[in-house]
Amino acid sequence: LVAILIGALWNAHLTRKRDKLLRQEEVSALRAALAGELAAAMELTAGRLFQVGTVGNGLSGPMLQALKPPDLVLWPKLCDRLGWLDGALAAQVIKAFSLLEWQMCVLRACVDEAAQGNFDGPRNRRRREMFARDMRMWKQTIAALGGELPEGLLLPEYGV
Repeated sequence: LVAILIGALWNAHLTRKRDKLLRQEEVSALRAALAGELAAAMELTAGRLFQVGTVGNGLSGPMLQALKPPDLVLWPKLCDRLGWLDGALAAQVIKAFSLLEWQMCVLRACVDEAAQGNFDGPRNRRRREMFARDMRMWKQTIAALGGELPEGLLLPEYGV
């Protein structure tokens, strides 16, 4: 009877240890996925915002439509797992993706304005400045998640 009790306790210990390792792997995968999507979407949105903001009405209608912001694929599916991260990091990730979604809406508006012939250089420059300001926070979030930062300048006129 004692041997069965000891065996059961040892089995419970091993199960907890295995579960802890699995959770750590899941958290690591979550961090990598969030960092990867944030970096890719930031880079794509920056490039598209730069193109629309500098060329504007000089682009054809189909080309302008191709410059609309990318869709976030992983973020909507991973939101319910943010509790696996520590509180401060989870809050930082939420803020980063919220700002990114806002900037994607701004890009969509820029594309629509250019398509309608309402290109305004100074207004678009201010929008790129706002994007460049937010990029610093996105890069900090990507680094905090342990992700790879995009290389090179995404918005060369602002040094970011």
